[in-house]
Amino acid sequence: MARFNNFGATYSQLIALYPGTVVADYDGGGASGQTRIEDALGRISREVASAMTAEVYKQITQVDCEEIVRFASNGQTTCNLGLVPALAGTVHLWRYPSLAAMTLSTDGESSPANEWYYKKPVKGYGELRLTTDYTVTVASGAVVLLNALTEGERIYASYDTDTTSASYSLPSVADLVLLGAAAEMGARLYSDAQQEWKLVEEYRSRYRGAFESVEGGMSGRALAGTWIPDEIRALTYWNEVERDGDTGVSSVRMYRG
Repeated sequence: MARFNNFGATYSQLIALYPGTVVADYDGGGASGQTRIEDALGRISREVASAMTAEVYKQITQVDCEEIVRFASNGQTTCNLGLVPALAGTVHLWRYPSLAAMTLSTDGESSPANEWYYKKPVKGYGELRLTTDYTVTVASGAVVLLNALTEGERIYASYDTDTTSASYSLPSVADLVLLGAAAEMGARLYSDAQQEWKLVEEYRSRYRGAFESVEGGMSGRALAGTWIPDEIRALTYWNEVERDGDTGVSSVRMYRG
């Protein structure tokens, strides 16, 4: 299995980028065209993964405190993990009450019993128990809560993604991998005198554009601060950025990756 399953990029998708070609063309008419394409996809996948910042790499492999239910409807029992497939045995869920359920002590401060509401999900604070409180299908990320939520409650999840699975896919990253591999394979298929060379140059330019650095070359720092997979941007996480007074009403904010 190629690293990260090439993020979902396939040899047939690459062939489609050069209209009129067939798999044998990528091996000079031989029988190893698919293997040659998949080798190129694997090389580019490794290059892309190596260029990711440590934070991005962690977020696609170890999802930390994803908010999978932002504001529950009364009686809600289902929700889904943001990235799939998950690695069996790594899924942990936390159930947090709605803000309306918070109680205040007589002096106007939150009671100690509610203090965990403002704590980042860790073991011991609102943690749910697998099979007792919920079930999860790791392949699809479908979660079934065995005790229905009340309106406004939240659910957080932490889990590892199964990057060795044949179904692992990040389409936005796969698009980048396809561009790099298409540029590499196209340079073997065509010369700069052929009409198709324009496609080779286009794919190469678009691929390298994601790796822009001050020097204009490829480097392990090239993606720092400039590129985050769309799938990560779509997730919402826990983030405590400030605490406003003892009640901490303004202490917890969510951010998008």
